[in-house]
Amino acid sequence: MAYTPTTWVSGDTIDATKLNKIEQGIVSATIPMIKVNTNNVISSVFVQFAYATYNSSTGEYDVVKILNTVSAADGFRDWVARAVPPLGNSTWYITNIQVPSNGLYLVYVYFTDGLTRTFSGNIGSSEVDVYFGSVGKGRIITGDCEITINY
Repeated sequence: MAYTPTTWVSGDTIDATKLNKIEQGIVSATIPMIKVNTNNVISSVFVQFAYATYNSSTGEYDVVKILNTVSAADGFRDWVARAVPPLGNSTWYITNIQVPSNGLYLVYVYFTDGLTRTFSGNIGSSEVDVYFGSVGKGRIITGDCEITINY
């Protein structure tokens, strides 16, 4: 159920019911805390997030919007997540990507690149195929989660 904001006017009384409504709105917000840990990850690797739709014909998740892109020409263009190469040994907290509720999925996208990844929290327990020009692997993010990448 979508949150319906209260339209406050001068003289309104703040009470427990109204405050609890605000609290419930905060709890049900759809902005996850994504923690990305990197261990000895080389600079040619980057962390990629996207919105995708499920394609029942192919069994793949088709990317409709890439949330962070890398451009060789200008470095790191439109990098929403701020997890940019060189990753090295770092921890990144990504808090500005919304989990959609309108038929789109938030997907962490990666390719088979010799790295190992572990996942915990509200992230898919199995890999899915993600398509945007070629097929990569991904995990569906539904809330707070942690991704650890090891080289």
